[in-house]
Amino acid sequence: MEIHSYTEEENTFLKSLKGTDTYKNIALAFNKKFNCNVSKEATRRKMARGFYISHVSKYTQEQDDFIRENAKVYSLEKVKADFEKLYGFEITKQAIVDRCRRVYFSAPSKANKKLDFRQYWCEFEIGAEIEKDGYILIKIDNQVRNKRSNWKYKHHYIWEQHFGKMPKSHRIIFLDGDKHNFDIDNLSCVPLKYVCLFASNHWNFNNSELSKTAIKWCKLFYNLKEASI
Repeated sequence: MEIHSYTEEENTFLKSLKGTDTYKNIALAFNKKFNCNVSKEATRRKMARGFYISHVSKYTQEQDDFIRENAKVYSLEKVKADFEKLYGFEITKQAIVDRCRRVYFSAPSKANKKLDFRQYWCEFEIGAEIEKDGYILIKIDNQVRNKRSNWKYKHHYIWEQHFGKMPKSHRIIFLDGDKHNFDIDNLSCVPLKYVCLFASNHWNFNNSELSKTAIKWCKLFYNLKEASI
């Protein structure tokens, strides 16, 4: 099936006829004026989704392969972002959907952007690192049944390599506020209740000495609180 790439003149013509006649008659008028063979259904779809001009008049084989393979497993948001980053020009999510259905005869994945990483994280090798929500995750295992256990926050992993398993209801924080500074001296394991106090007091320091002082304040605060009970 050959896809018709609409020109600006053709878009203007269709836009002027929208709502004035049946799709069949509009398609006939369009084909007669521009010497084309666009179907009634194609005309209906074109008018329904809008009159944008595609940035890509013809996809290369490499681009086709990229869309075909990635649209099977990743969300439209991810395919669009990765395509634009790789090839340097914009593509709409609708164009991806149309390409899949009308050229590859397949439906794009229904995954959303939150599931992209979660669904396919087993494809990475042990030791691979990925950034998620501002933190670095590192792959530590290849379990099949419990995929979530394959990954660990890198700052947790490094701290546990030095001190053993993190105590229950504790968190590892970055003393200087830099989530990419994994120096062991920059990592501190504190009770979760300290983290809550940090948040409520807006103690988001990028100074490790201030963070250490805040930790001592939290320790004193809870010691006094428990002593008064």
